[in-house]
Amino acid sequence: MVIVSSHFAIDCAKLYFEKKKTVKIWFFTDQLWHLAVIAAVVRYHYPYEI
Repeated sequence: MVIVSSHFAIDCAKLYFEKKKTVKIWFFTDQLWHLAVIAAVVRYHYPYEI
């Protein structure tokens, strides 16, 4: 549920703040946030060291 709800929130925020000039920046920011959420969920369930 965390991944689904955060995915929805991240995409809504991207659509709200995105402008024609900043499409590429928001795309990469969006992807980074999605990866960060997935990494946080994985770390919560399976603690690891980098």
